Amino acid sequence: MKSGIKKIGLIAALGIMGVATTGQLMAGTPQVVATIQTGPEWEPLPRAEPLTVP
Repeated sequence: MKSGIKKIGLIAALGIMGVATTGQLMAGTPQVVATIQTGPEWEPLPRAEPLTVP
């Protein structure tokens, strides 16, 4: 039973270390935060032609 508890503790410790490492690596990269708006706040663009990407 003790070996099972040790394995769980080791897995938990590795998981925490992995999260900390990922957070440090992501600290220098720009982040994109997406927001979803619904309702009457949306206004149409002030132009007649649709937006196209070449």
